[in-house]
Amino acid sequence: SQSATTSVAADPSAATPVLRPALPLTPTPGSVVYRLDVQTDGVYRLDGAWLASLAPDLTGRPVTDIFVAANGVEIPIQVLDDGDGVVSAGDDVIFFGEGVHDDFLDPDDWEAGDYTDIRPFYLGVSTGTRARMSTARSGAPVSGFAPLTSYEAVVHSEEDDLFLNSVPDDLATHWYDEPFLLQTAPLRSLTLALPAAAPGGVAMLKVRMLGVLIGGNTSGLHRTRLSVNSLQVDEADWDGVVVFTQGEDNGAVTFPASQLSDSTTVEVELPLTRLDGGVPLTTDLVALDWVEVAYERLFTAAGNTLLFTVPNQDATITVDGLTSGDAMVYETTEASGGVVAPLHLAGAQVTGMGSFQVTFELAAADGVGGSRSFAVMAGAGLQPAPDAVSVRPPTLDLSSGGADWLLIGPDDFLDLSPASGLSSLVSLRQSQGLQTSVVPLAAVYDQFSFGVTEPQAIRDFIAWSLAQWSPAPAFVVLVGDASFDYKNNFQHAVPRSILPTYMASKVSSPELTYFSMDNKYAAVLGADDVPDVLLGRLPVHDFTEAESLFTKLADYGAIAPGPAWTRRSLFLSDAESGGFEFTLRLPIDRYIDRPENPGVLDPTGPCFSTGNCRNDQAGAGEQFATASMQALISRNPGAPLTSLSEIMRQWIKDGLDAGAAVTHYNGHGGFQSWGRDVEIYRTRSADPDDVDDLTNGAMPTFLININCITGGFHADSSTTAVNDLSYSLAEDMLVTSGRGAIGVLAPSHLTFISLLGVAANAIWDRLLGDERGRLLGELNLALRLAFSDAGAITDLRSFAFLGDPATRLVLPDPEPPGLPVAVAGDGVVGLSWTAGPDALTFQLERSESGATGAYVELTPPGFTSLTFSDTAVSNGVQYFYRLRGRDSNGMSTVPANTNADCPAGPGCVVATPLNPDPPGMPAGFAAVDNGRGQELELAWLANPESDIDFYRVRYGVDPAVLDQEATFKGGSTTGLLSGLVKDQLVILTLEAVNTSGLAGPPTAPVSATPRFVLGLRPPRAITDVMVSRDGNDVVLAWTSVTEDLYGDPITVSSYGIHSSSVSPVFILSPGNQLGTVGDLPSPSYRHLGGISGVGARFYLVQATDTTGGQSAAGSGLPLAITDLVLSRPVAGTVHLSWPPVTVDVDGARLAVDHYEVYAATAPFSRADLPSMTPVRAMVLETGVDLLDSEGDFFSVVAVNAHGDLSPF
Repeated sequence: SQSATTSVAADPSAATPVLRPALPLTPTPGSVVYRLDVQTDGVYRLDGAWLASLAPDLTGRPVTDIFVAANGVEIPIQVLDDGDGVVSAGDDVIFFGEGVHDDFLDPDDWEAGDYTDIRPFYLGVSTGTRARMSTARSGAPVSGFAPLTSYEAVVHSEEDDLFLNSVPDDLATHWYDEPFLLQTAPLRSLTLALPAAAPGGVAMLKVRMLGVLIGGNTSGLHRTRLSVNSLQVDEADWDGVVVFTQGEDNGAVTFPASQLSDSTTVEVELPLTRLDGGVPLTTDLVALDWVEVAYERLFTAAGNTLLFTVPNQDATITVDGLTSGDAMVYETTEASGGVVAPLHLAGAQVTGMGSFQVTFELAAADGVGGSRSFAVMAGAGLQPAPDAVSVRPPTLDLSSGGADWLLIGPDDFLDLSPASGLSSLVSLRQSQGLQTSVVPLAAVYDQFSFGVTEPQAIRDFIAWSLAQWSPAPAFVVLVGDASFDYKNNFQHAVPRSILPTYMASKVSSPELTYFSMDNKYAAVLGADDVPDVLLGRLPVHDFTEAESLFTKLADYGAIAPGPAWTRRSLFLSDAESGGFEFTLRLPIDRYIDRPENPGVLDPTGPCFSTGNCRNDQAGAGEQFATASMQALISRNPGAPLTSLSEIMRQWIKDGLDAGAAVTHYNGHGGFQSWGRDVEIYRTRSADPDDVDDLTNGAMPTFLININCITGGFHADSSTTAVNDLSYSLAEDMLVTSGRGAIGVLAPSHLTFISLLGVAANAIWDRLLGDERGRLLGELNLALRLAFSDAGAITDLRSFAFLGDPATRLVLPDPEPPGLPVAVAGDGVVGLSWTAGPDALTFQLERSESGATGAYVELTPPGFTSLTFSDTAVSNGVQYFYRLRGRDSNGMSTVPANTNADCPAGPGCVVATPLNPDPPGMPAGFAAVDNGRGQELELAWLANPESDIDFYRVRYGVDPAVLDQEATFKGGSTTGLLSGLVKDQLVILTLEAVNTSGLAGPPTAPVSATPRFVLGLRPPRAITDVMVSRDGNDVVLAWTSVTEDLYGDPITVSSYGIHSSSVSPVFILSPGNQLGTVGDLPSPSYRHLGGISGVGARFYLVQATDTTGGQSAAGSGLPLAITDLVLSRPVAGTVHLSWPPVTVDVDGARLAVDHYEVYAATAPFSRADLPSMTPVRAMVLETGVDLLDSEGDFFSVVAVNAHGDLSPF
């Protein structure tokens, strides 16, 4: 979230808006400037009587100083002086005036920026050389150029008095001609003035319409017939809800110009003759936009005036039909600064008596394009001079300045006299330390849009002030209601677009297809939609309403803290259709309904369907109350909705009248009501309504509406509408004097239920969460940031905030206690703090999952001590603490710290308890090779200490440098050390490390060598048996066996002595075993009588280790077969093949006696072979065939002459 300060920081890379001053010069000091609002293009004459009456300040001033300006440029004028050199009764001022025909600033999508037809012209005096019409170009007909007899005239007729909500695309107009064409009124007749059609010419007709769906014609099939003066000229079929231009989309519609008359009737008709599935249509609905006729017109004036455009060529033109001989001809081709810079054509020839004509010629001109425009006027043909409004030259220079709080409003709404409501509001803001500035809306227009009524001027001024003022505004208040009816098409007596808003269409979305966008005034830096200034609107309709609202805001700022209602929130829910009550319960359950301040359930009162529904208002802490239409419906099945709505309406009134700092409504709504199936709350623009019944004048609420369109302050209606929409519900709540709301957040469009939680969390986290805000502008910003994060751009743009963004809620915001200090000990953290000015009880919270992790409350409710000893901690664990307090009314403070600046910021409160004593030495440390080639298995006895964090093994190949380490969890007693080098001796020690990071003494080194063992690892073979004779006894001696065949140490449990008198090669068996001896340093055996009774005698000694492994008999074991190959020569047979074994495991040559083949249906290991029977026992070759039925898993071992099997 952002604070007001950070949100308004100017982006230095943003383009600075352009100043567009209405006056391009400095008026004579002390003089008055007059504004003339021009809508109709033409030549205007300000005669002496007009000047004396409507511009009296000019009387007696030098005629050479007179100027007329528009669009920020001085335009050439004619001044006809009576000879005295000063403005007097005999003088005329003549200029060419024109209305606004397009959005000349920054064209908008909505209605193509058609905000006004009126262009202000400024009349005044200024010393220096003033712009005058040139008369250098002569129009005297002396060259004999060929005459032009006609020109193309285009007459456009458009009556925008019907507003349609839904249009087929975002750029389509919403304004049409009332009424609709439909089956009950299928014909519209329009009268167009089309005089002086040239004989023999061809006319073209275009009619733009919008197709609409209607019952009985849901396919949207249309047929429209066009007639001119009762003669049909075209009929077209077209389909759908589309904009259709007949005479363009279906090809040109032409007809003889002889059908035209001075007063021509154009008829648009729905003939209802089109077939839908073979059946004639009986219904159709079409809205008429405009009618346009193009034809060749003679140069005949109407009303002594003619404006025309002709090709840029040599020509002679004669304009007739004039009733006065004082005709003047002006060329209006060239423009300066977007307005016409006319030239007076001197020398035109006027002839006739009673009926006059003027003839002039024009030679083709360079640099003016392919056409040229002219105006011919005579006598009364000059446009009537518009009324003048005196405007002093601007004294408020907006190009520089400074304000924290900026208010913009209509001049006549702004009364800064000492006793006014506006002065009271300004004084309040100044007392809050804000620098203020009150700017008349006219000054904004005068300096940023040449005086033209344009929302872009307001937006550019705000952007300018952010970039150029010091201080730049943090708060902007717009004063005045707005309407989508910018040009007062509805013809209200008082126009309702007082300070315009931006409008937008979004027909591709389920939202209402149009909405207002005040947010565009606030999002002025960069391309995003996030506000750069805290902005709100006071949608007042007149001066009295403005003063009343200013006073209401000022009085609210003076409310003293303390009353229970300032701690109370009211939650209102409509009949349920998805999450209304649930999302309202989010802030209630999170922040308000607490164990020490519980809500209660009143099953018959204004409660939600489930859960607690109110606090006792006399209780402590944050308070809440609820009312739910869904609860009423659930408790009263079958009851009339109208009856239930009256109960709900009374509940709402009671809740508001009891006082609520904040009111939050979730549910359905319209511009002027709440409720889905029935209205549960209603406002009206004129008639008495529910707002008028309120008595909460001393306790106005801040109203949050998460529903549909009740924030639509732009809503409007025609003068004949049954219900006047000039006051939406949000407006009515805010502007009604002595009751209602102090500010409103509400949508100007249809909202999505999926955004209920987004809105509730954003607003209430800001109201009662850790980053607490009390300024209404901060809450508005928090909501828009949440919409931005959720990708809800339409909601971000269109949610309306009505109110002053600098208004501070009366909802209490007590000061937090002092920053806690944490001191870590052995198994304890001691915390202490100061109370601060407001906190009486304290709530200490702890997180052990990081500064932003989940916090749990440590202190019990009502804890008053300034110290706390946290003993539920573990040494070596980092704990984060934060503290908040509650004041005498039980209102919670923001946290004294949030740990957002961890690890080193001043608000980071963190402690790690430590044990100062290291652990003891681990016992029983051993390392064993597991035969996998790169691993050793480690084991030890657990240390007796309870805070062992981990065991650390240090290891290496050099006992003096154990430069590698591995760690194992504190509760473990075994470990696997991997990543070792095969056959390389490893030396290891083990030490214990406690949670405080202290390591104990290491164990004595142990060692082991990782081997890659295939199959068995028996003791090495005994090959050094020595035989000696002692009488008749034979004494055998051999070297003690201390290693296995891989060279690793083993422990022998016994030696078996075997003898044969037949051959030195024999198979060891129990039958030829003489006896056994235990393991001795120098083992030996005495064979008693071994010499007697036999000839030669042969001896073999076999070692058996403590695991049962037995050494080979007299030589090494046969080498293992590692590349057994399987193949299938024929179906049902598996062929096994292997290379011959020719050496033993020590590499000595060996003659294999035979091979044994084993098979099974499941995997088996080498250790399983003694318990298995070979499927082929005496295989002499290096291959064998087996049947499929004999097994799926196979092993082949080599057997030497002593019967020793290979180990794998």
